[in-house]
Amino acid sequence: MTFSTEDYEDVILPHEDPLIINPIIRQNKIWKVMVDTGSSADILFHKTYCKMNLTGEQLEPCNEAPLYAIGGHPIQFEGTITLLVLLGKLPYTVEKLVKFYVVRIESPYNAIFGRPFLSAFEAVESIPHLKLKFPTEKGVGEMRGDQKTARIIMLEDLERDQEYEGPDGTGKRKRAESEPSGSRETLNIELEKFGADLSSPIAEPAAETEEVELYAGHSGKMVRIGKNMGADLKAKVIAVIRQYHDVFAWGPEDMPGLDLKTTMHCLNVQPEAKTVKQRKRTFAVERQKVIETEVEKLLEAKFIEEIQYPDWLANVVVVKKSNGKWRMCVDYTDLNKACPKDHYPLPNIDQLIDAMTGYEVLSFLDAFSGYHQISMNDRDVPKTAFITPKGTYAYIKMPFGLKNAGATFQRMVNKIFKE
Repeated sequence: MTFSTEDYEDVILPHEDPLIINPIIRQNKIWKVMVDTGSSADILFHKTYCKMNLTGEQLEPCNEAPLYAIGGHPIQFEGTITLLVLLGKLPYTVEKLVKFYVVRIESPYNAIFGRPFLSAFEAVESIPHLKLKFPTEKGVGEMRGDQKTARIIMLEDLERDQEYEGPDGTGKRKRAESEPSGSRETLNIELEKFGADLSSPIAEPAAETEEVELYAGHSGKMVRIGKNMGADLKAKVIAVIRQYHDVFAWGPEDMPGLDLKTTMHCLNVQPEAKTVKQRKRTFAVERQKVIETEVEKLLEAKFIEEIQYPDWLANVVVVKKSNGKWRMCVDYTDLNKACPKDHYPLPNIDQLIDAMTGYEVLSFLDAFSGYHQISMNDRDVPKTAFITPKGTYAYIKMPFGLKNAGATFQRMVNKIFKE
């Protein structure tokens, strides 16, 4: 199961929308079902349960520990029920029994499909493409997310949040009277693309981060930290950031790269593989400019170099990221077919998230152009050659798109953080 640029069809970019699908549950088409990889259970809300003409007698008692939502609030179960769920469109359909936990809480959704659902259907979701794919007897089935519904739910949530308790607990006040409404206009513009009704006023929630100086008294370099930390914790976080200021990268020039003794990427191309030179593709003017700009950046950062007479030659592919910016990738399909699979185990993200339960402070370490800090084996550099409107180049640092790049990166991470 793969996702390509074709899967972006009808998706309005950029976006940060959840994946909302409309499956068949117990022969009922259920709207507004969210696919949530952060949920350890499949949830059916009581209001939906009743609309499906299910009775209390059909519920199985549940003696399991309650679920905990964001904020640590326990959610008690009304019970459990196992229902038949059908995904896809003929002939690419599949149906399986799913155990739902029925809860009596308010939600804009009718149900939530969590990790048990994804595991049962062997399904893979892609938030950028707003699509769910899964194997069927006839081939790969898919369900496209309902982006319009997702944004209308977001709009309704913000409307309900207009009134909230004042900080002194003495009553309610209009959020719109006290805080700016910048994201309201942004959301309006996005929803207008769907022709949605946007007459209700909405205000933007307060910012959750703030900028602090990386060097005391020097405002040239700022970093963001959580805004709602207590004074003591905030002081400790700032102290740690400033103590390790040298690990922050503001550009390629700040990247020392990794020692070759630590890691290096090798292709290990099968000796009998036939070399492939792809024919140069043509690009629209806008995309040509993106390619030229990206190549200049890569050359300046010394991630690539010009090359002559390459045996392998691939085309570049330009795709728009979720933030609206363009990304240039290389189509290494032919080269990847000639390389054996490196079966180094990758981490299970859900297990990593579950392991964080109960901790009060969480920090994310983002490696600046992490792949490009790993050098290519010199003998494999010519095999990474790619063609552009301005010439041919090859990567001297590990690029995205290579078959085993993820395994090399994970092996490096495990080695560095072994102790």
